[in-house]
Amino acid sequence: MVISLEDPIPDFTIERDENKPKEMRLILNGPKETPYEGGIFYFDIKFPENYPFKVFKLILLTEIYHPQLRQFLEIYPYCSCHFESIGMRSWSAQCRVRTILNNILVLIKNPIFGDICMAQEFKGKKYDNEFVKKAKDWTLKYAM
Repeated sequence: MVISLEDPIPDFTIERDENKPKEMRLILNGPKETPYEGGIFYFDIKFPENYPFKVFKLILLTEIYHPQLRQFLEIYPYCSCHFESIGMRSWSAQCRVRTILNNILVLIKNPIFGDICMAQEFKGKKYDNEFVKKAKDWTLKYAM
């Protein structure tokens, strides 16, 4: 088993389908005291046959207004830029789903502006009242 349902990750719920052992659905509850609070964000993970030696595919299914995650409506962690955004430089067999999800959680709580990996629409912007309002509006629109 890649990750145990008995091994919780804060703010994430994991759903598995017995008929699809190489896939799982992740549900991120928008963390408290963030513009995403109250939102529900869905991800799918698809594991290759030779995981952990080959990277899994992480797909964000919910629209989100976030400088790094916005562009990740389909995340391919083997892209070095994506790894930079979630705090990892390259894929190795020692990398685990738990580590990446914890890094995503840190990132959603602390968006990084000025990061070369951020979505183009965030260039020149900062974490301010305008950003918070728009992130809350998108959370209401797409994640509730």
